[in-house]
Amino acid sequence: MIDYQTFCQLRMLFDTKHLKPSQIAAELKLSRPTVQKWVHRPTYERRSNPQRPSKLDAFKGQIVGLLERHPYTAQQIADSDESGHLFQSISDTIPILSDSCRSEATL
Repeated sequence: MIDYQTFCQLRMLFDTKHLKPSQIAAELKLSRPTVQKWVHRPTYERRSNPQRPSKLDAFKGQIVGLLERHPYTAQQIADSDESGHLFQSISDTIPILSDSCRSEATL
């Protein structure tokens, strides 16, 4: 991935100085495949970051249900899981869910 400034330099070298992709790659210290990819794009586009699923997606309904009844801590919710499948890393996720449930409940 290149930044906007590099893209502008690349386009200037290609469009106005008519350099070949291999020459542009050497000039800008980029790989030739990267330059070849970008010379055919008329505008700069940032890379899109795909939404990755959370490890807690399978438990979201259960967690939200608990939080709607009482403002449990992350540890209390992890301890309430009899199956043992809830990840211990929920301590990072629960405060976010807890805040959103509380704000929805007050609306």
